[in-house]
Amino acid sequence: MDRTYYMFSRLEITEFILQNVNKEFYDFTTFFEKFKINTKETKQLLMNNIITELKNLGWHIASIFGNTAIVIHSDHDNLQKSLWANTFDFTPL
Repeated sequence: MDRTYYMFSRLEITEFILQNVNKEFYDFTTFFEKFKINTKETKQLLMNNIITELKNLGWHIASIFGNTAIVIHSDHDNLQKSLWANTFDFTPL
């Protein structure tokens, strides 16, 4: 995987967290389209790396929309109470 993609995804998610944490979801699909990332392997590796890093930093994460987006919360209770927790494919990670 190109390290440039990883760097830009980290930057975008950091900006997202600073602006939207506990409110919205981060859509990987938009990022993949923006940087023309088309291979399934690259997408999966990038998502796995970002999710692992966020969890290691203490964030609480759930996937939604067929594993193409993540909900990021600062604590477990808020994650479980989020609007997205009622969707059929909400999966805490």
